[in-house]
Amino acid sequence: MATDWASEQAKRVGKKINDLRGKRSAQWLSDRTDELGMRVARTTISELETGRRKHVTVAELSILAAALDTAPVALLYPGPYDAPVDVLPQVKVTELDAAQWFSGVRTISYTRDLYADEDAAEAARRLILGDGSSLENAMQNLRLLQRWRDLDDARSAKLRGLRELMRAKDDLKARKVAGDSIRHSEELIETLESELLDGR
Repeated sequence: MATDWASEQAKRVGKKINDLRGKRSAQWLSDRTDELGMRVARTTISELETGRRKHVTVAELSILAAALDTAPVALLYPGPYDAPVDVLPQVKVTELDAAQWFSGVRTISYTRDLYADEDAAEAARRLILGDGSSLENAMQNLRLLQRWRDLDDARSAKLRGLRELMRAKDDLKARKVAGDSIRHSEELIETLESELLDGR
C-alpha cells in the first residue's frame, strides 16, 4: 500500500538522520535547519527518528540533508546498496538502482502500465539491466562523472593551496607545504584534463 511505502521511506530517512546526528541533539539539528533557511521542528526530527512520523516532504529531506552535510538521496537510500527496496509501491529494485534513478543518473520509467501483464519488479530489472549494455553504459557514465568530480576537487584543492600560500607570508615551512600542495594539485588537474579530453 502507498501509506506503507511512504512510511518505509520516512523510517529509512529517520534512521539515517539519527546515525548522522550522532551525539548532537535534535535541537541542534533543528537550529541548524533554521540557519539554512527553513526550520524543521525538534519534535518532527524526533518523530522521524522514532518512526512515529509516517512521511517526509521533499523540503524537509533537502534541508535536513544540507544540515547534516550529506545529499538528500543518501538519506532516502542510505544502503546497503545491494538490498532490495520499494522504489514505488510494489516495485522492488536494489537500493543502488533506486538511488541512481532518484538522482537522475539512470532514467527509467517505473509506471506499472508499461509492463502490461508482466511482473513489475522483473520488468523493471530487465529494463535496467537488459543484455548488460545498459548497465555498462550507466557504469561508464558514473566513472566519467567521478573523473569530473575529481577534477573539480583538484581545482578546489589548488585554490585552497593558493590561499594558504598567501596566508603563510614569512612562514617558510607553511609556504613549502602550500607550494607542494599546489604542485600536486596542478599535476592531478593536468592528468585529469588530459584523460577527460581523450575520452570525448
